[in-house]
Amino acid sequence: MALALALAFCLVHLASGNEIVPVLFWSPERAMSSLPDVNSHDILQPKTFDENFLTPLMKKSSHSAVVFLQDTLHMDDFTKYADVYSVDSTGGAFKNIKNLMDDNFSLELPQVSGASKAVDQLKSNYPGAMHSISSLDELDALGVSQDQPFLLLVHLPATAGNVDQEAAIAKNDDMIGAVCDRLKKKAIKYTALFTGKAASKGMVEEGEVHSGRHLLEADVVNKNGTFMNASDGNVYIFMRTISICVKNTSSSGDCVLDFDFVPDENAANQTVQFNGTARIILAFPNIKANNETSNPYNVSIEMEVIDQKDRWNILKVVLRLVDTENVDAENKTEIRNGSLINTALDFKVPILYSFHCTSMKLFLDALDNEYSYFKGTYVKFTGFQFQPFHIQNDRFYNSVDCVGFFTSGIWMGLVPVALLLTILLGGTMMLLNLSIMDRYDDPKGKTITVHTPGAD
Repeated sequence: MALALALAFCLVHLASGNEIVPVLFWSPERAMSSLPDVNSHDILQPKTFDENFLTPLMKKSSHSAVVFLQDTLHMDDFTKYADVYSVDSTGGAFKNIKNLMDDNFSLELPQVSGASKAVDQLKSNYPGAMHSISSLDELDALGVSQDQPFLLLVHLPATAGNVDQEAAIAKNDDMIGAVCDRLKKKAIKYTALFTGKAASKGMVEEGEVHSGRHLLEADVVNKNGTFMNASDGNVYIFMRTISICVKNTSSSGDCVLDFDFVPDENAANQTVQFNGTARIILAFPNIKANNETSNPYNVSIEMEVIDQKDRWNILKVVLRLVDTENVDAENKTEIRNGSLINTALDFKVPILYSFHCTSMKLFLDALDNEYSYFKGTYVKFTGFQFQPFHIQNDRFYNSVDCVGFFTSGIWMGLVPVALLLTILLGGTMMLLNLSIMDRYDDPKGKTITVHTPGAD
């Protein structure tokens, strides 16, 4: 009987908390085609992973299920030890895994959160018999066959703390290949899963800078700033200070109201994030301007952010400044829905990145007729960073800085270059305009004589 091997293989890096892991499936049959598509930037939660992928492949399937468990695993392990940068790569320390992927239909799930919960549920709810082994001899002693589906847990040797990490991983890869060969010889149809019980230490995402920008990490203690954990940990915000300068057309450029304050950790408590949309609300009630005789104001700044799968975009920023005492006064200084803009900044950020500004100034939209009287009003953020989606490892991810199209450094380079080019162009034009003699003496001819007035 021809062997019909159905193999779905998962590479999962698991850890507790908010750790996100990649998952790869493959099979020689077309079972993968019935699985839902996943965007490369979507993060699968444990429930979604269990219901849409693990259950259809391992619980409802007529095949047996094989789970390979390693103590620690991280996607960086594949980057470092799988020889992924070589065109003719054989898979490096993961050569058996690579061969299994190349020989079968495959599906990639780039990010899965808390997959260990789904694996534990699989062990407790699997309908067939369950076996646990840690060596090939134990597998041979089981005497499993293709007649009855079973769940086989293969505990791989530990790799954590090993001096030669690559060798330890290669050894586990060889064991995976050997187990698969034994099952193949017995014509057993099965679905396989490979995962780690925890993340590899030292492999968590580092606070690297995106495009050379500066990153403020969430766990950095800064006495001059405030970290805000909003919307049940789904939104992270860090800020040092906020300054608000309210101007009007009759103020001769001076601030009618001038606020400077440091937000507290509860300032973003009204922030919400749901279904790909985040409303970041920074509220500052009963704030007085720097002029101590001024009335208290309720000040709030609201940002609307949307998840666009491959990036997230700040759609609008709104300033609200309401006088709490002169409610009925006609000439009160009040802004209830003023749009803040800065055309020099790009508010589109890659999906897994945070947004950071050392100093960001947003101006009240002067084209809005309702608030044209307050032209020149601005809000200034210092030491500002926030991430409204996909918080990983309880910290900010790599940051994109709010640098405009032309920075002062770019201008410092362009101006001297333009000056030197101008000098070069002027010198070239002078050389081209030089005139030379067009008549010369012929040694064999008559001498050229130039008569001048008064000459003898």
